[in-house]
Amino acid sequence: MQELSPENTPHLDQEMKWNRITAELASASDRLGKPIDSAILPTVVALRMIGFQTNASCEGHLDHGIKAPWIEVGSVSDDLARRALSGPSTEESSPHIKSVEELQAIEAVYNERSRLIDLLDKFYSHRQCSAQARLIVMFRLGQCRMISQGYGIQDGLPVETQSTMLDTYRTEMKEFTDWLKTNCDQSI
Repeated sequence: MQELSPENTPHLDQEMKWNRITAELASASDRLGKPIDSAILPTVVALRMIGFQTNASCEGHLDHGIKAPWIEVGSVSDDLARRALSGPSTEESSPHIKSVEELQAIEAVYNERSRLIDLLDKFYSHRQCSAQARLIVMFRLGQCRMISQGYGIQDGLPVETQSTMLDTYRTEMKEFTDWLKTNCDQSI
Protein backbone atom coordinates (compact mmCIF):
# COMPACT_ATOMS: atom_id res chain seq x y z
CA MET A 1 0.00 0.00 0.00
CA GLN A 2 1.23 3.47 -0.91
CA GLU A 3 2.12 5.62 2.06
CA LEU A 4 0.34 8.99 2.12
CA SER A 5 2.64 11.97 2.09
CA PRO A 6 2.37 15.59 0.95
CA GLU A 7 4.10 14.63 -2.33
CA ASN A 8 1.53 12.00 -3.42
CA THR A 9 -1.68 13.29 -1.82
CA PRO A 10 -2.56 15.74 -4.66
CA HIS A 11 -2.35 12.87 -7.15
CA LEU A 12 -4.63 10.76 -4.97
CA ASP A 13 -7.06 13.67 -4.63
CA GLN A 14 -7.14 14.03 -8.42
CA GLU A 15 -7.62 10.28 -8.87
CA MET A 16 -10.47 10.25 -6.33
CA LYS A 17 -12.11 13.22 -8.06
CA TRP A 18 -11.72 11.47 -11.45
CA ASN A 19 -13.34 8.31 -10.09
CA ARG A 20 -16.18 10.28 -8.44
CA ILE A 21 -17.02 12.19 -11.65
CA THR A 22 -16.81 8.99 -13.70
CA ALA A 23 -19.21 7.26 -11.30
CA GLU A 24 -21.63 10.21 -11.43
CA LEU A 25 -21.61 10.15 -15.23
CA ALA A 26 -22.10 6.37 -15.39
CA SER A 27 -25.80 6.90 -14.70
CA ALA A 28 -26.18 9.96 -16.97
CA SER A 29 -28.17 9.64 -20.17
CA ASP A 30 -29.28 11.76 -23.08
CA ARG A 31 -32.85 12.74 -23.96
CA LEU A 32 -33.27 9.33 -25.66
CA GLY A 33 -32.17 7.52 -22.50
CA LYS A 34 -28.80 6.44 -23.93
CA PRO A 35 -25.65 6.60 -21.78
CA ILE A 36 -22.62 8.74 -22.59
CA ASP A 37 -20.62 7.07 -25.38
CA SER A 38 -17.69 5.19 -23.86
CA ALA A 39 -15.06 6.68 -26.21
CA ILE A 40 -15.99 10.28 -25.29
CA LEU A 41 -16.59 9.70 -21.57
CA PRO A 42 -12.94 10.29 -20.52
CA THR A 43 -12.94 13.68 -22.27
CA VAL A 44 -16.20 14.63 -20.55
CA VAL A 45 -14.69 13.65 -17.20
CA ALA A 46 -11.46 15.58 -17.87
CA LEU A 47 -13.37 18.74 -18.79
CA ARG A 48 -15.54 18.44 -15.69
CA MET A 49 -12.41 17.95 -13.58
CA ILE A 50 -11.32 21.46 -14.51
CA GLY A 51 -14.70 23.07 -14.01
CA PHE A 52 -16.51 22.91 -17.36
CA GLN A 53 -20.19 22.02 -17.38
CA THR A 54 -20.73 19.52 -20.20
CA ASN A 55 -24.21 19.34 -21.65
CA ALA A 56 -23.99 16.91 -24.55
CA SER A 57 -21.42 14.73 -26.26
CA CYS A 58 -20.94 12.01 -28.83
CA GLU A 59 -18.06 9.81 -29.91
CA GLY A 60 -19.14 10.20 -33.55
CA HIS A 61 -20.92 7.61 -35.66
CA LEU A 62 -21.04 6.78 -39.36
CA ASP A 63 -24.68 5.63 -39.38
CA HIS A 64 -26.28 8.61 -37.60
CA GLY A 65 -25.54 12.04 -36.24
CA ILE A 66 -22.24 13.82 -36.72
CA LYS A 67 -19.35 11.74 -38.05
CA ALA A 68 -16.86 13.11 -35.53
CA PRO A 69 -16.61 13.18 -31.74
CA TRP A 70 -17.82 16.36 -30.08
CA ILE A 71 -18.56 17.83 -26.67
CA GLU A 72 -20.82 20.74 -25.84
CA VAL A 73 -20.03 22.85 -22.80
CA GLY A 74 -21.76 25.82 -21.26
CA SER A 75 -23.26 26.91 -17.98
CA VAL A 76 -25.70 29.47 -19.36
CA SER A 77 -29.11 28.42 -20.68
CA ASP A 78 -29.82 29.24 -24.31
CA ASP A 79 -32.79 31.39 -23.28
CA LEU A 80 -30.70 33.52 -20.92
CA ALA A 81 -27.84 33.71 -23.43
CA ARG A 82 -30.27 34.79 -26.15
CA ARG A 83 -31.54 37.63 -23.96
CA ALA A 84 -28.09 38.60 -22.77
CA LEU A 85 -26.24 38.46 -26.08
CA SER A 86 -28.80 40.07 -28.33
CA GLY A 87 -30.61 43.36 -28.65
CA PRO A 88 -31.95 45.63 -25.99
CA SER A 89 -32.61 44.48 -22.47
CA THR A 90 -36.00 43.35 -21.29
CA GLU A 91 -35.80 45.94 -18.50
CA GLU A 92 -38.77 48.27 -19.04
CA SER A 93 -37.26 51.26 -17.25
CA SER A 94 -34.24 51.47 -19.55
CA PRO A 95 -34.34 49.27 -22.65
CA HIS A 96 -30.57 49.48 -23.31
CA ILE A 97 -29.39 48.49 -19.85
CA LYS A 98 -28.85 44.79 -19.18
CA SER A 99 -30.00 43.19 -15.94
CA VAL A 100 -27.42 41.88 -13.49
CA GLU A 101 -28.37 38.33 -14.48
CA GLU A 102 -27.84 39.15 -18.17
CA LEU A 103 -24.48 40.81 -17.48
CA GLN A 104 -23.35 37.78 -15.45
CA ALA A 105 -24.49 35.49 -18.26
CA ILE A 106 -22.50 37.46 -20.84
CA GLU A 107 -19.41 37.25 -18.64
CA ALA A 108 -19.88 33.50 -18.07
CA VAL A 109 -20.35 32.77 -21.79
CA TYR A 110 -17.23 34.67 -22.79
CA ASN A 111 -15.16 33.24 -19.92
CA GLU A 112 -16.09 29.66 -20.90
CA ARG A 113 -15.31 30.33 -24.56
CA SER A 114 -11.99 31.90 -23.66
CA ARG A 115 -11.00 29.07 -21.29
CA LEU A 116 -11.77 26.39 -23.89
CA ILE A 117 -9.82 28.22 -26.60
CA ASP A 118 -6.91 28.75 -24.20
CA LEU A 119 -6.86 25.02 -23.46
CA LEU A 120 -6.70 24.21 -27.16
CA ASP A 121 -3.95 26.83 -27.67
CA LYS A 122 -1.87 25.15 -24.96
CA PHE A 123 -2.59 21.69 -26.37
CA TYR A 124 -1.56 22.69 -29.88
CA SER A 125 1.44 24.82 -28.85
CA HIS A 126 3.78 21.83 -29.33
CA ARG A 127 1.59 19.54 -31.41
CA GLN A 128 1.20 19.15 -35.14
CA CYS A 129 -1.83 17.54 -36.76
CA SER A 130 -3.79 17.83 -39.97
CA ALA A 131 -6.13 20.79 -40.33
CA GLN A 132 -9.04 18.32 -40.62
CA ALA A 133 -8.25 16.62 -37.30
CA ARG A 134 -7.53 19.83 -35.38
CA LEU A 135 -10.05 20.49 -32.60
CA ILE A 136 -11.93 23.77 -32.88
CA VAL A 137 -14.59 25.56 -30.84
CA MET A 138 -17.91 26.49 -32.38
CA PHE A 139 -20.25 28.92 -30.62
CA ARG A 140 -24.02 28.79 -30.26
CA LEU A 141 -25.69 31.12 -27.78
CA GLY A 142 -24.67 29.93 -24.28
CA GLN A 143 -22.92 26.79 -25.50
CA CYS A 144 -19.57 25.94 -27.08
CA ARG A 145 -19.03 22.80 -29.12
CA MET A 146 -15.54 21.33 -29.41
CA ILE A 147 -15.17 19.23 -32.55
CA SER A 148 -12.62 18.36 -35.25
CA GLN A 149 -12.49 20.97 -37.97
CA GLY A 150 -13.01 18.48 -40.81
CA TYR A 151 -16.35 17.20 -39.54
CA GLY A 152 -18.24 19.30 -42.08
CA ILE A 153 -16.85 17.51 -45.11
CA GLN A 154 -17.47 13.97 -43.89
CA ASP A 155 -20.77 13.51 -45.74
CA GLY A 156 -19.10 14.29 -49.07
CA LEU A 157 -16.39 11.63 -48.69
CA PRO A 158 -16.49 7.96 -49.73
CA VAL A 159 -17.62 5.67 -46.88
CA GLU A 160 -14.15 4.13 -46.48
CA THR A 161 -12.61 7.59 -46.13
CA GLN A 162 -15.33 8.62 -43.67
CA SER A 163 -14.40 5.66 -41.49
CA THR A 164 -10.70 6.52 -41.65
CA MET A 165 -11.40 10.17 -40.83
CA LEU A 166 -13.69 9.23 -37.93
CA ASP A 167 -10.82 7.16 -36.51
CA THR A 168 -8.48 10.13 -36.99
CA TYR A 169 -10.91 12.50 -35.26
CA ARG A 170 -11.38 10.07 -32.37
CA THR A 171 -7.61 9.74 -32.00
CA GLU A 172 -7.21 13.52 -31.86
CA MET A 173 -9.89 13.79 -29.16
CA LYS A 174 -8.15 10.99 -27.21
CA GLU A 175 -4.81 12.79 -27.49
CA PHE A 176 -6.45 15.95 -26.13
CA THR A 177 -7.98 13.91 -23.30
CA ASP A 178 -4.63 12.34 -22.43
CA TRP A 179 -3.06 15.81 -22.41
CA LEU A 180 -5.85 17.08 -20.12
CA LYS A 181 -5.32 14.14 -17.76
CA THR A 182 -1.62 14.89 -17.56
CA ASN A 183 -2.25 18.60 -17.04
CA CYS A 184 -5.55 18.31 -15.17
CA ASP A 185 -5.30 20.73 -12.31
CA GLN A 186 -7.08 23.94 -11.44
CA SER A 187 -4.34 26.09 -13.03
CA ILE A 188 -5.32 25.04 -16.55
